[in-house]
Amino acid sequence: MIGTTARAKRPGGQAFLTMALAAGGLHLLVFLAVTSARIGYRYELEWTEGSILVQVRQMMLGLPIYRAPAPEYVPYVYTPLYFYLGAAASAFGGGFLPLRLISLLSTLAGIALAYRWIRADTGRPAAAFLAAGLFAASFRPTGFWFDLARVDCLCLLLLLLGLRALSLNPRPLTAIAAALAFTLAFQTKQTSIAVIVAMLPYAVLKGLFRRGDGRIHQGKSFLAFFLLGTVLGVGGSIWFLGHIGRGWYGYYVLKVSSGHGAYPGVWLTFWTKDLIGQFGLALALAGFGLWRIFRAEGRYSDRGWFRACGSAGMIGSAWITRTHVGSWDNVLLPAFAWLALMAGWGVAETLPWRGWRGPLLGTLFLIQFAHLGYNPRSQIPDAADRAEGDALVRYISGIEGTVWVPDHEYLAEWAGKPTYANRMPMEDLRRGQGGGPGKAMEDSLRTLLRRKVFSALLLDTPDWSAAGFLPGETGEWYALADSLPLHGRAFFPKTGVKSRPLYLYRPIE
Repeated sequence: MIGTTARAKRPGGQAFLTMALAAGGLHLLVFLAVTSARIGYRYELEWTEGSILVQVRQMMLGLPIYRAPAPEYVPYVYTPLYFYLGAAASAFGGGFLPLRLISLLSTLAGIALAYRWIRADTGRPAAAFLAAGLFAASFRPTGFWFDLARVDCLCLLLLLLGLRALSLNPRPLTAIAAALAFTLAFQTKQTSIAVIVAMLPYAVLKGLFRRGDGRIHQGKSFLAFFLLGTVLGVGGSIWFLGHIGRGWYGYYVLKVSSGHGAYPGVWLTFWTKDLIGQFGLALALAGFGLWRIFRAEGRYSDRGWFRACGSAGMIGSAWITRTHVGSWDNVLLPAFAWLALMAGWGVAETLPWRGWRGPLLGTLFLIQFAHLGYNPRSQIPDAADRAEGDALVRYISGIEGTVWVPDHEYLAEWAGKPTYANRMPMEDLRRGQGGGPGKAMEDSLRTLLRRKVFSALLLDTPDWSAAGFLPGETGEWYALADSLPLHGRAFFPKTGVKSRPLYLYRPIE
């Protein structure tokens, strides 16, 4: 009877596992459906995509990506790899599609890597699929970023590739591969340096404390190649890009980007609201799996140290970046992707689900996936969005003279007007205390406004003074003249700051 009772419980555990797998699969399918439906949308899905597009266009015109800030152009403070790839991809077609494809393909590759990694490590396809499902389910809490024309998803993929290479056998080839991936990640988004630094203790442990026939020598070679490759890769690329950029690369990427202030209180809410509030089950499984590894393999566990250092780097980099003024949900991408992997390892420690495990863990997974759910229609532009975008471009084209659309300058380009700097990098410059070059740019902008070079300013706010990048005297030269008749909820970005150009300012006669 005891054996019969045990056997009777197994189908229940399997049923709950099947439901959890189905919920993860549903998130994957919905994510694919949403991204497929909107990737070709002609206008912004998020309000800074347009400025990324204009920056790529600058490169395609043969202009340097980093140069002195001016009212006509201020670059982002990001490192340049995504923009180089975007310019190469855009040679085969313009608009947002090539840039979004880079992000979407990076995301799909990251999800596939997570699945294969967990399956190879644990031999548990169910754990691997749940990790992939959690990765896909982070689409909403990371700002619906997986397919946007932004740098983050490419950076995330490169970080995961570097970590995967670092987790393999300690050979010079894997060390070089890890160093190369981390270098490319840094040159996509410089916050990657936190992950690189966090992995150094693990590289030392792997290189110096592995035992076995010939492995201590091999481990030392691994450590030497990794350290040398990382220092030469990151340091050499900084030197090279700084040299060809005539100092402007370092000015934006290092000086301005490091000068941003911090949000008070985010040090705590990152853990309570972002991690526990959004990914609580994944966080619990990550901790459980890490505890089991160290308990089974001891304090010098190779796998334990790898996961601990990886957690410090991926979660720590998100934590640090989350506190910066101007950060958004996208900075959580490395933390949630890593927690999905860690949860997969943790799930593998709980399988097979028998007895109480099936109902408990299955219910928790269903709650977790339900909590991360969203209405997919809210993320897909419709015919009204397209119609209003087309009408707005025609409206701008019909304005005689130069029109500055500081929040969406790509619209001016599509209307046949010259483009001027976007608000976001201008605010980055001000927050980062851009020094003399930043002051010179503000003086030049003040001169253009005073001389009324712009026939119109098209802003997202009826109060120009709320736009912190405009000089304090702007109200002496420009006044609100009209409000555009955009209808209802049409033409708002689907994620990020929900704003659209509505208010027309004209020069005061």
